[in-house]
Amino acid sequence: MTLASSLAQELISRSFDEIQKSEVKLRQVVDKIPALVWSNLADGPNDFSNQRWQDCTGE
Repeated sequence: MTLASSLAQELISRSFDEIQKSEVKLRQVVDKIPALVWSNLADGPNDFSNQRWQDCTGE
């Protein structure tokens, strides 16, 4: 592996880790707000819901 590809792989890995941390923080915030939050994909299935929604609907 070349130095450039090694550095690129490290940058991708760190970026992916930061995205995962950001998603965790966002979910924590959305789970704390006093509202039902959800989203659906264009073809119908639910792709996100907060804890309040899950508690209310059982899903």
